[in-house]
Amino acid sequence: MHAIVRFILLVIGLSIMLNKDIQAQSHLPLIERKITLNSESIKLNDALLLVSKTCDFNLSYNANLIKGDSLIRVKSRNANPIRLLRSILPDHVNVKYSGNNVVLLYKPLPPDNPKEKEKFYSVSGKVIDAETASPLISATVLNLSNSRSVNTDSSGSFEIQFSSYTKEFSIAVSKAGYRDTLFLFNPANHRILVPLDIIPARILEPELDKINTISPDIENHSISKLILPELLISNSENIQGYSIRTFQSSMTPGLSSNFKIAGAVKNKFSLNILGGYSYGVEYLEIGGLLNMTRKDVSWVQIAGVSNLVGGNVKGVQVAGAFNHTRGNQKGIQIAGAANVVAYHQKGIQIAGAANLSRGDVYGVQIASGLNYTGADNIGWQITAGANIVHKKLKGIQLAAGYNQCKSAHGLQLSAGVNLTDTLNGVQIGLLNLSGTQKGFQLGLINIVDSSEGLSLGLLNIVRKNGYQSGSISSSELHYAKSNIHIGTAGFYSIISIGMGGYYGPGFLSAGFGLGSKFFAKQRNSLHLELCHESIFYKVNAKIIQKGLLSTSLHYSREIFPNWYLFGGPAFNFLFNNEKNPEPGSQRIAPYNLFKDKPDLPIEGWIGGSLGIRFDWSNFKQKKFPDNQG
Repeated sequence: MHAIVRFILLVIGLSIMLNKDIQAQSHLPLIERKITLNSESIKLNDALLLVSKTCDFNLSYNANLIKGDSLIRVKSRNANPIRLLRSILPDHVNVKYSGNNVVLLYKPLPPDNPKEKEKFYSVSGKVIDAETASPLISATVLNLSNSRSVNTDSSGSFEIQFSSYTKEFSIAVSKAGYRDTLFLFNPANHRILVPLDIIPARILEPELDKINTISPDIENHSISKLILPELLISNSENIQGYSIRTFQSSMTPGLSSNFKIAGAVKNKFSLNILGGYSYGVEYLEIGGLLNMTRKDVSWVQIAGVSNLVGGNVKGVQVAGAFNHTRGNQKGIQIAGAANVVAYHQKGIQIAGAANLSRGDVYGVQIASGLNYTGADNIGWQITAGANIVHKKLKGIQLAAGYNQCKSAHGLQLSAGVNLTDTLNGVQIGLLNLSGTQKGFQLGLINIVDSSEGLSLGLLNIVRKNGYQSGSISSSELHYAKSNIHIGTAGFYSIISIGMGGYYGPGFLSAGFGLGSKFFAKQRNSLHLELCHESIFYKVNAKIIQKGLLSTSLHYSREIFPNWYLFGGPAFNFLFNNEKNPEPGSQRIAPYNLFKDKPDLPIEGWIGGSLGIRFDWSNFKQKKFPDNQG
């Protein structure tokens, strides 16, 4: 009794598992379904039934075609059902399939009498809606023997021909939204009525695919609408799944060795003289002008003008004008004008004008005009014009003109402008713009909203937590000197102008320097500054120029809100590059520490300065009063 119960439970469990597997496989194209079957001895009929049930497809054949009681040995693992059928059936059997239907036919044989003239039979009829009996227009009627097809007219009628050289023939009738059906005939003229049942809508909502939301079918592309015949598009929509062929050739998308069902055939190798249209490519496709592929491409696709792919590309795409991939791209894209990827791109893109990717780029983008990535970029972008990443860059952007990204974690190098919301890497350019800076900026002008990093440039502007102040001071050399400080408290730029002449002719000076504030506490702080100035004065109607390098350490004390008194020592070096100096031209420094070395073109001395500084950054940052000085 217990043994019987265990057996019943085992059968129920296996039935449930098989049913779940069938439901999962039924939504896949027939050629993509898999089956594992191992048996040392099984009747051929039983094997055929098991394969059709497991992979959930309809199987039709004439009982006289095979010896169903013959025993066969089967050993397969994750095998495609079509290939499995071809391996277990006798050599005289031809396996044909369309949509969810498989038919077993006699292989075409030469006529018994070679002089016998070939005859043709026809199958005509009408395709209707099984529920309403209304005619179905543009339904596909496919001759499975030779892959030729016709479409129903406005009344749902059709007529298709067959050769007398075939012992039997079969047609598959398909219409988008309806269950396809299959008929098997003996050689004769036939007229039939074909009612098709509507496929019920799935109750469970399918999982949304991001590709579908951003990538419509390739048939909706402007080029496809211009050159694809409506018949090809209709057949592609009607026929469920696809078949695989080793080779196809075409003159145009409408003139193909795959006839009018080209959009339902995946080719291993494909040659298109002008242009071609297919379900997919496994190894190689070459087109004189244009290749249009509804789904995926593997290995190599080459076109004189353009490659249009509705699915994913894994391999190399080369086009004279542009490549457009509406799924993922993994490999290399090379185009004379532009590469466009709607989703993820992992590899290399090289284009004469622009590379556009709507998703991640894990590789290299090279273009003479524009590189654009809609999400993360982990790699290189190189262009003569502009690089734009709207989310993240974890690599290198090189542009002669303009770089932009949401967040930079690598290097941005531009002869013009670098722009990013968050900088965690390096920006090098004439103008660097960043929201939050946590890295390094090197440029003529650096502008950030807030900074936790380092900016080095002629002008460094930090809008939020920056340091901006102006000062007027006097020293043993200058009557008066005015400085502007811009940057952060930890590192700021100094722009200075001044005038002097205590010990010689009057002079004017202009300079640039760098400074840092430290030991800031309450109203006190120290400033270490390094500045280089050019000094200009006139001797005997000749303009003399000298260079002054000074390092100073200032103590700063707040005396009124935002007003600071500062002073401290300075170490100064005056450089004279004249080979034959004018008389009196050396009379600038108050004294010379190197007077024992008259041939040395440097004067050095220790001096100091005293001045007053106004800090206007405190007006914008009341919460940081102790960090300014």
